[in-house]
Amino acid sequence: FALKAAGRLEKVSVPAMGRQIFNPHTPVTLADLDTFAFNLSVCAGTADWRRNDRQNNLILCHAGQITLESELGELSLHGGELVVVPTSTAFRLSSEERSLVLELERHKAPSLPISD
Repeated sequence: FALKAAGRLEKVSVPAMGRQIFNPHTPVTLADLDTFAFNLSVCAGTADWRRNDRQNNLILCHAGQITLESELGELSLHGGELVVVPTSTAFRLSSEERSLVLELERHKAPSLPISD
């Protein structure tokens, strides 16, 4: 990704960032892209149920293995596999091992900078 006004590209190591996360199921934003945030979280144990009534949830198991439980059924995801959970579908993630999960989240557009 490009840092603002840096004049160069920077890369992010997902495994290295994952090693810095100590609270399971607490997302950390890796990059903000206009109206989207690319979040990383560690899945270990079972998360609380959640539901997004405004958008679909894109969930990518980056490393390890996770189980996604939803009102539509249960699905096992391995590293490199992803799923889109439809809007208004309750779901939760769980894992018996420490797994890395990436999610795309829409948020309010950032304010435009004030011109000089």
